[in-house]
Amino acid sequence: MKPIAVGSVERAPTAPDVPTTKEVGFPDLRIENWYGMVAPKGTPKEIVGALHDLATRAMADPAVKEKLAQQGATLVGDEPEHFRAFIADETKKWAQVIKDAGVETAK
Repeated sequence: MKPIAVGSVERAPTAPDVPTTKEVGFPDLRIENWYGMVAPKGTPKEIVGALHDLATRAMADPAVKEKLAQQGATLVGDEPEHFRAFIADETKKWAQVIKDAGVETAK
């Protein structure tokens, strides 16, 4: 198999010669796996801030960076507000894909 594109915004470090979907003519097609930490709604901002600080420090650890890079992960380490907006955007995007595909939910 020969990869024709990656669904991320930037080329993947593990496949630098493979163009992005934008580069091959699909600027709005973005499909990525992502992971993040979330807390229950109403968690105090100081707790969210402390968790964010700990996660940021962990992602700065060379051993953590190396282990995740071996798995093909690209660390982003975003601010909680931006991540919240990202999750909302992803939810809206994929809800529309499901609706457009005519997928019915269990009742």
